[in-house]
Amino acid sequence: MNFSTTTNNPILYKAIQEATKKAIIIIAAARNSFNRRPGFPASYPEVISVASVNCKNQISQFSSQGKIDFCSYGENILSTAPNNSYKLSSGNSVAAAHLTAIIALILSKPEKWGLPPKHSINKDKIYNVLLKLSEDLGEKGKDNIFGFGLVKFK
Repeated sequence: MNFSTTTNNPILYKAIQEATKKAIIIIAAARNSFNRRPGFPASYPEVISVASVNCKNQISQFSSQGKIDFCSYGENILSTAPNNSYKLSSGNSVAAAHLTAIIALILSKPEKWGLPPKHSINKDKIYNVLLKLSEDLGEKGKDNIFGFGLVKFK
């Protein structure tokens, strides 16, 4: 999810809870809020929240702090643009897309990661794989800036 709001929306939260009951893994960008709270849906406990780091593994200036689970690259990322062109994009949304791609790669070969067949995979099982792939940044362990760290696909 590449959107964020400062307000808890009960309808959105109920939809997320229903989705996660069906083993749908939800990734959300932390709000581009310059050190403020990540917003919603990233703040919901059922959601894997993502903040952005730059190429030097430093937290992006626009990133939130608080309920951050992981971080991923989200600054000056080359991406496609209209009219068959390319542009550099930045934001926690870019980092969330990057982490979502890593999760898609994990789901493409779950046995490589010690996961059960696809229909039995849920957020907790993916979360455990992401923990193994994370490089701890900042304070040791989970912190409010980097979460558990930068996820690197190996």
